[in-house]
Amino acid sequence: DAIDGKTHQFTPEENRLFKNSEFHTYNVYPEACKGICLSNYYLWKYAINNNPNLVIFEDDVIITSPEWFNWEEVFKKDFVLKRNDAYIGVLIDDLITKGTEEPYRMFTSRAEFRMLLRQDNADIRLTEMSHSIGFASSDRYAIVKTKLSKTKKLIDYITNLSVSPDEMNPILENKNSKPINQSMKLKKLYSRPNIVSEDVLKIKSLNDFIKNNTIDEEVVEQAEIQIKYSGYIEKENANAEKLNNLESVLIPDAFDYRRLKSLSSEAKSKLEDIRPKTLSQASRISGVSPADISAMLVFMGR
Repeated sequence: DAIDGKTHQFTPEENRLFKNSEFHTYNVYPEACKGICLSNYYLWKYAINNNPNLVIFEDDVIITSPEWFNWEEVFKKDFVLKRNDAYIGVLIDDLITKGTEEPYRMFTSRAEFRMLLRQDNADIRLTEMSHSIGFASSDRYAIVKTKLSKTKKLIDYITNLSVSPDEMNPILENKNSKPINQSMKLKKLYSRPNIVSEDVLKIKSLNDFIKNNTIDEEVVEQAEIQIKYSGYIEKENANAEKLNNLESVLIPDAFDYRRLKSLSSEAKSKLEDIRPKTLSQASRISGVSPADISAMLVFMGR
């Protein structure tokens, strides 16, 4: 079996939250799993069958009463959380591609796309996928789509809005920021590290736009983050896209790595043991080099 279950009592700290409830821990053996989707399925199925009152934490979301869902129906189709989708996607991918001889702890430093895996955009990242498998309600999904639409609208407005020295200099001087001597796009000024939403909201035209479009603080915050960190976010999105392009290159289950003479002995051994489902997973296995991935791409006619 890929999973075993053990029972233990909560620590005093945990008891404050769960009031002396029993807690079941589940150990996933990555070498027994064929991929992210399969390990997800067995983990949920085993855990829920053995503890119907399970409480699950992921990305600050708590799912209670799992019996509300038809889990086998949910996981009939592939459900994959990628490394740029959620921290649990990083955790599962690490366990499958790298394995572990010791207890695995999910540190944020393990994720290479931390700028994308932020607390403020958890709903944006996960609600659409959650809705597609029946977790998030249509009402909840509609709220997130409205948030996305309004965020884009606000960013577009700020990007195209020009402000004059008369409007902006009092704000800049108050923040000890260099004044301007001609009209400039607000987005460029907003990108200055010491200029925050409270400052730009003093501009009447922007304040009126926010009121007229019923834009709330959450949308203003999301727009501010995307504007100030746009360079970093775009760079990580580009890197994630490169990784996901390899995700679409599937490796046949019966692929014979010994046929690739150009693969290193270590790569052949690791690939035979782990049996990754995609080239993206293969590229993250310790001991598999970029040259090995290139050789596989050529062999598979890509």
